[in-house]
Amino acid sequence: MEFRAGSLLGIDTSKVIGAADVGYGYTKFGFANGNGNTVFHLSKFPSIASTVTSGDKDPNLVRLESNHDLVEVEANGLLYSVGPDSDKSQGERVLSDSYIEQNEHLALLKGALKYSGKEHFDIYVVGLPVTHMRNRSMIENLKHAVRGEHDLGDGQTCRIDNVIVLPQPQGGYLSYAFESDQYAQLKRDRTLVLDPGHWTHDWLIVQNNSPIEHLCGSHNHSMSRILKDVSRNISNKLSFTFDSLPMLERSIESKTIRLKRQDYELQEFFTDTTYSLIKDSVQRVRNELEEVELIEHIVLCGGAGELFVDAVEECFGIKAPVSNESIFNNLKGYLLAGLLTAEAGKHG
Repeated sequence: MEFRAGSLLGIDTSKVIGAADVGYGYTKFGFANGNGNTVFHLSKFPSIASTVTSGDKDPNLVRLESNHDLVEVEANGLLYSVGPDSDKSQGERVLSDSYIEQNEHLALLKGALKYSGKEHFDIYVVGLPVTHMRNRSMIENLKHAVRGEHDLGDGQTCRIDNVIVLPQPQGGYLSYAFESDQYAQLKRDRTLVLDPGHWTHDWLIVQNNSPIEHLCGSHNHSMSRILKDVSRNISNKLSFTFDSLPMLERSIESKTIRLKRQDYELQEFFTDTTYSLIKDSVQRVRNELEEVELIEHIVLCGGAGELFVDAVEECFGIKAPVSNESIFNNLKGYLLAGLLTAEAGKHG
C-alpha cells in the first residue's frame, strides 16, 4: 500500500524518514523507496516472533515451510523468526504490559527494518501505549533501543539517527486530521481518539494538536478478550475446537471466515456476550473521562475500529468515522509527524 504523505502536507524533504507501529497484534511499518522520497510503502506482519534453536539450523534438516515469507533477526543474543507468515509458526504473541521491554518487541522492530531494506534513516518514528508515555525511563529506553546501528543479519545493517516516540493514538489523530482535510477544525476543537488494539484500548483527548494529559489513558479490556469470545462461539456453533486467533484477526479485515470448507460472515459468531464485551470496552473509556460534553469529534483508529462504531456512537452520541485501511492509521500519522519534524528542522 502506498501513502503519499508529502503531497498531503504540501512539503518535500531530503531526509530519509521511516516509522514502525509495533503493536500487540500486528507490526506495521513504512518506508520510502528512495532517499528524500515522500511516497511511503506501508506493510505489516503479525507480531509473532519465534525463537530459532540450534536444531532449526541443522543442515540435514529439511524444513517443510521453507517457502514461508520469514526473516531471521537477532535480539540481545537470541535469534528470532518474524514476518508475514509468522502466524503459521509455533510462536505466540507477548501479551503483557512489559511487552515493550521484551526481546520479541526488538525482534519485531528489527524485522520491520530488514523488510524495509534501507541502510539509513534520518528520522524514525515509533509509538507507545498511552500509559507507557507517562514513564520517562520507558520512553528513553525505547529511543535507545531504536537509535543507532542495527545488525540485521545476512550482511544487512541499518543506522537510525533520530527517534521520535509518540502516544500510539496520536498517530491516528494526525492521519485522520490531514486525510479528512479537517486539520484546522480538529486543531480548534476537542477530539477524542480511540484505539482499540489487541491488548490495550488507548484513548486521547486532543486540542491544539496536543493531548490533554489528564484526559488520556488505556485499559486492557480490548480485542484479545473479544476474539477469545468469538473463538468460543465458533467452537460451540460448529462443534469443533477452534483456537486460531491469527485467523480470526485476518477475518476482521475481510469480515468473512472460511471454516469446515464453508464461508461464513464473521458476525454470525457474535453473540450478546460479544456485543457486551465491545460495549464494556467503550464504557470503560467513558467512565474514565471528564468533561465529555466538550468533545466535538471522535476518531476511531486501528484495524478493529469498525467493530466499535455502533458502541461508540451510542455511548457518546457523536459520529465516529473509520477510514479505509484503518490498521495503518497510527503508522501514517507517525510518518506525517516525521515529515513535519523534518520540515521544522529546515527553519530551525
